Amino acid sequence: MNVWRSMAVLWVIAALMMTLGWRWQCRHGNAGIVDVLWAAGLGGGAVLMAVLGGGSLGPRAVVAVLGGLWGARLARHLWRRVSSEVEDGRYRHLRAHWNGHQGRFFAFFQFQALLIVLFALPFAAVAWNPVTSWPWLVSSICIWIVSVTGEAVADWQLAQFRSNPA
Repeated sequence: MNVWRSMAVLWVIAALMMTLGWRWQCRHGNAGIVDVLWAAGLGGGAVLMAVLGGGSLGPRAVVAVLGGLWGARLARHLWRRVSSEVEDGRYRHLRAHWNGHQGRFFAFFQFQALLIVLFALPFAAVAWNPVTSWPWLVSSICIWIVSVTGEAVADWQLAQFRSNPA
């Protein structure tokens, strides 16, 4: 499968996922699910591009593992918030501004599906690259470790701050 067909497959999957997420928010009144699905979709997009890609196996494996782990960690973190708290203020504002118009929410969810595809372009570039550059591969793993650790620490700090009413 070529890169463009793979991106089209990702778009169809993301659009379906966001449609189901939109239906979920209709029932639960919490559009924060879009954040969970976006993180999971982008991580899944990394895995999908790596699986469908025709490039060098080493970088494809790194993209699948690191992208998939990042998406899973972030989606899990966001799901804990979405499933246990009231709707985030950003989405309450949109709900009020749009007078609860579900057509606009649907378009918003579908726009997020498109963003998943656009943000997956770097994964596709790696997955179809026939060359393995070990220095770049090692550098990317080191950068990933530092940035995902920083993201996890920031999420933990925010959770600590939000749990203290003072």
